[in-house]
Amino acid sequence: AAAARRTPVTGVRARIADHLSTAWREIPAASCQVTCDATDLLAVRAALAQAHPDVPLTPLALVLRCVVVALRDFAQLNASFDADARELVHHDAVHLGMAAQTDRGLLVPVIRDAHERSVLDLADQITQLATAARANKLTPSQMVGGTFSVSNYGAFGVDGGTPLVNHPEPAILGVVR
Repeated sequence: AAAARRTPVTGVRARIADHLSTAWREIPAASCQVTCDATDLLAVRAALAQAHPDVPLTPLALVLRCVVVALRDFAQLNASFDADARELVHHDAVHLGMAAQTDRGLLVPVIRDAHERSVLDLADQITQLATAARANKLTPSQMVGGTFSVSNYGAFGVDGGTPLVNHPEPAILGVVR
């Protein structure tokens, strides 16, 4: 038989594994895929990037701003389930989780009070949190308390997929190419 090598899963990776296992067991799997024309979104991004060349403005920043606006109309998606109390907790603030791939695995830093931020501020937060995640400098408090998450795997050239909901949030938006 071929030899196998085992690597202990500890620290952040262990917490991620536990968290994703809980999400997989406790949150019903359901997905919906919609194709949309992002031409206008990309045109807005180009205009804003030209007007603010000092801000690293990606399409994700505009998507996050759209999510914040949409959560005003679909507030039930900015909630969490408290299993112990058997209550749905409706959050007034929007704290957006943003999936970031790192050498330690997928981390989800949280942009606090996203509902109070402009698209330019969101762009800055994306850069700061993604940089901190990849440099292994996120604090535990920067990775908890999200009320809704977005996973952007379009940069990998992916045309579809079903992201795993970040427990205890009720939903996640997966953005593809």
